[in-house]
Amino acid sequence: MKRLTLLLMLAAPMALAQAPSGTGNLPPAAVQAPKPGAPAPIPSGMVLPAAAEVRLRLEALLGKFLEKPQLAAVAGGWKTALGEARIAQNAYADRLAAVTGLYRGRVLELLPPVEQIGAFDSMPLLPKLEKERGLPLTKEEKTAILDADKARRAQSQQLMTRMIETYAAAIAQPTDKVAKALSLAPAASTRPSAAPPAKN
Repeated sequence: MKRLTLLLMLAAPMALAQAPSGTGNLPPAAVQAPKPGAPAPIPSGMVLPAAAEVRLRLEALLGKFLEKPQLAAVAGGWKTALGEARIAQNAYADRLAAVTGLYRGRVLELLPPVEQIGAFDSMPLLPKLEKERGLPLTKEEKTAILDADKARRAQSQQLMTRMIETYAAAIAQPTDKVAKALSLAPAASTRPSAAPPAKN
């Protein structure tokens, strides 16, 4: 009997830790969803954070695990956004290839990851393009690249807006709150701006 009691005592925490999400209540403390502001900041320039990171941040916003329908909607929104980001990245590479005469595949290799499609600055890219083709860019070519850069940023902003609207609809939260939850910067409450003054 004592051995059976001991086994039951050991099994209880394991069962709680493995309990399925989506009960509508806060999970046990051992596996509790993070509180708002708790997730680490998304790396600078990362427009499309990983799906797991998106889930963590939305669950932190709600204070509970996402329900299955919410998870499905969020996953669908993330996949759609990633697909649109790839389209925008390819369109940008096509324009750069047309301007520089380089192959699109090589241009894509010079670009940052697709997750950063709307965040990176094209200026550091110019010397890479010049080195790759072995010729300096003319003033007209640089202007054409900057125009392509503006189009890339506009496309990225549109896909980000649609992505946030999809997430907001999935979890029934205002878009501004969702945008803040997915902000590139950590919440102000989680990182002091300066050290407290020393006491005399």
